[in-house]
Order: sequence, then structure tokens, then C-alpha cells
Amino acid sequence: MSEAQDKAAADANFNQEPETDANIFKFDPAIQRAQLGMEAEVFKRSNLGRYLVARSRMEVDRQKEALADMDNPDDLVEARKIRAKMAAAKEGILWIQECIQSGESAARQIDAEDSYDEGNS
Repeated sequence: MSEAQDKAAADANFNQEPETDANIFKFDPAIQRAQLGMEAEVFKRSNLGRYLVARSRMEVDRQKEALADMDNPDDLVEARKIRAKMAAAKEGILWIQECIQSGESAARQIDAEDSYDEGNS
């Protein structure tokens, strides 16, 4: 499955998950994306979120040093392993950022629709 397919599947699962009456917006994907984006932003600014971002950056820096300090710079297998660790350290933070950006985009879409509806009332 490609990255785009994984993201689409995750979005589809999110849209289907909470089947409670408390989720009054469950049928509006734009509102769900906006809400999730706001939650991701709050998480990123929380103590845990800041800790994870800092640890991710530290791990990326550590792997950069490992790459620079390789005994044999021509060892492609070892270089790939180090780069894979760097990518893994970045991935979770990138997902949070993508969620925030998707939420901001959805919020702009909702605002535009509301402005259009107000102008045509």
C-alpha cells in the first residue's frame, strides 16, 4: 500500500470510528479534519508533544553524527540503516504536522462555505 493509500485509509477509519451521539459532527469530514487539526496543535504544544518533538530532533541529530562518524563511508548498508532511523525519528512529527495543516485547510474551507452561505441568505 502506498503512503497516499495509507493516509486515505487512516482518514476513512477516523471518519468511521466514534459512533456516539456526542459526536454531532460525525457526518461532516471537513469539521472532523478541522477538529482533529486543532487537537493535534494542542497536543504538539503540550508537555508530552514538546518532549516528543525534542526527542525526535535529538535522535535525528544523533543519527547525523553517526552518519558523519561512520568508519567506512562507503558502507551503503550501514548508511541506509542510519538514514532509516533518521526517517523514523521524523515520521511521527510529520504526521502531527500534516494533521495540523489538514485541519487548517479544512477550517479555511468551512469559513469560505460559511461566508458564501451568509452572502446568499
